[in-house]
Amino acid sequence: MADKGLDGKEFLRDLALIVESETRKHSVEMTPKAILSLAEVVEAMLIERIAPDLEAFAEHGKRSTVTVDDVRLLARRSEDLANHLNSFLKNKDQKGDPGPS
Repeated sequence: MADKGLDGKEFLRDLALIVESETRKHSVEMTPKAILSLAEVVEAMLIERIAPDLEAFAEHGKRSTVTVDDVRLLARRSEDLANHLNSFLKNKDQKGDPGPS
């Protein structure tokens, strides 16, 4: 996967902020240590499971860059995740946010 200059500490910090935001949104209380632990688990899953699959999808498509279509392929394993991703992308398109593709 292409390195966009985000080091491990920045990634974990950003991931922890996302976890913290989502827990607040769902009225779940978590200690800072629990948030960091969850962020570390997500990071490990990303590195060990998700990234290799996304790279394989891109390679199969004869590309060196992972695209949204590769993420959709990955998400098809989980109906809930696929529905959430498709809803997110649809809302993003409706707002005219080009974002990364």
